[in-house]
Amino acid sequence: MDAALPVCEQCGLRVVVDLHSPPGGRLTSGGYAGADHGLFTSAACQRKFVEVWQQMARKYKDVKAIWGYDLVNEPVEEAADDELADWQELAERAATAIREIDPVRTIIVEPAQWGGPDGLKELRPLEVANVVYSVHMYAPHTFTHQGVYAKGRTFPYPGEIDGRQWGKAQLEAALQPAVDFQKAYGVHMYIGEFSAIRWAPDNSACRYLKDLIDIFEAHGWDWSYHAFREWMAGASSTARIPKTTAVLRRLPTASNCCGLGMPRTSSSRRHREKPNRSLRRLRNVRRRNSLVPVHRGEDWLRAGRACQCSRHAPP
Repeated sequence: MDAALPVCEQCGLRVVVDLHSPPGGRLTSGGYAGADHGLFTSAACQRKFVEVWQQMARKYKDVKAIWGYDLVNEPVEEAADDELADWQELAERAATAIREIDPVRTIIVEPAQWGGPDGLKELRPLEVANVVYSVHMYAPHTFTHQGVYAKGRTFPYPGEIDGRQWGKAQLEAALQPAVDFQKAYGVHMYIGEFSAIRWAPDNSACRYLKDLIDIFEAHGWDWSYHAFREWMAGASSTARIPKTTAVLRRLPTASNCCGLGMPRTSSSRRHREKPNRSLRRLRNVRRRNSLVPVHRGEDWLRAGRACQCSRHAPP
C-alpha cells in the first residue's frame, strides 16, 4: 500500500486504510485472518488492536492520500468473553486512541456480525467526531456466492432464492436497518462492499448490482464495489454494467457533501486512449476497495474525489 500512496496522491485519489486481519483472528478461506476469536476472547489481542491503530495513525496522519481508517473488516462476536470489551466498547476505545493522534481523518465502523445491515440494530454511534458507519451487502448470500464453495443449483435474479422471491423490494427490506440507523442518528452511511458472482445465470449479476446501486443512490449513500478486477469471480470482471451506473463510488463524494459534482471525462477519443503508466501500475496493486478508473460503456469514470471542505479535507 505504501508504494501505491504516491500514485494515489498524484491521481487525486483518496485511500481508506482497512484493518483486514486484526490480532487474534483465525485464517479464513479467503486467505486473511478474520475479525473473530481472539479479538473478543483475549485481553492481549484487544490491547494489541488498539496499539496497531495508534501505530497506523502516527504513520499516516500526515499522508495526504489517506482519507480514513476502517477499524475492522466484518467484526464477529460469535466467541466473546464477558470480561472483555464487546465490539461497541472496543471500537470506541480504538477510535478514541486514533483521535488523540489524528483529529481529522474519518473513522469507519462496521457492525457485528460480519458487517451486515442487521448488525446496526445492536450498534450505537461512537462518542467520537467524524465517524462514518459502513455495512457490507451480499444478501441473499445463496445468490451472490453461488458456486463459490461448491457446485450446485443456480439462481437467477430476480427470482426465487432459498424458498422466497428476491427482487428490488426485498433488497430494500434487507437494507432497512441502515435506513433506520441513518434516520435515528443523522449519520453518514457507506456501503463498503457489495458484489455478485459473475457466473450468475442470465446476466443476473448486472441486474442485482443495478438494483442495489439505485437503492444506494436513492438514500444518498456512498458505496464501493468489492472488488474491481481483484478476483476472477467478481461480476465486474466480465459483466456489462449499464451506462447509467458506476462500478465505484468513493466516500464522501463532492456531490453529496459540497455540491461540487464528480469529475469525469467521456469522449470516444479518451475511450481509445490507454491509461497512463501510473494508473496501470496502480491497477496492478492488490488492495481492498481499490480506487482506479473504471471502464463503463464508452466512458472512463474516475471515482469521485473526496471533497475538500473543512470537515473532510486532510490536513
